[in-house]
Amino acid sequence: MSLTTKPKLEELAYAQATAQYLSELGSADNWFMAYEYLIECVEKGEEPDLTAWQPFEHWEWKDIADRIDDEAQSILSMLKQVLKLAKEGIVYSAINDTLTMDMNQICMQSMVELGACQEVSNEAE
Repeated sequence: MSLTTKPKLEELAYAQATAQYLSELGSADNWFMAYEYLIECVEKGEEPDLTAWQPFEHWEWKDIADRIDDEAQSILSMLKQVLKLAKEGIVYSAINDTLTMDMNQICMQSMVELGACQEVSNEAE
């Protein structure tokens, strides 16, 4: 069970960042829960039952937690940008009447690419 109520996008970013610094979940069910466990231990001054990847194994747990926070914020920023581009692609397709009515058939990767093209086009104007 999650200790905090972060939006799902943040959970995904923190999970990805945690997996870059920890090599095992310990007793956690997923990477985000491992992050929460790490933070709880750091706040209590306890040694977590986790294993850091070899390059970080001699770091203080607080330093690892800080790096995970920084990395998660970077990942979150990128995820938000991807979603923004997808939205721009969908809006552009809807305006130009090229958006399929079957929402199950929308290729989100294509929408991101289209949104990126529109963003570049708008910057050039």
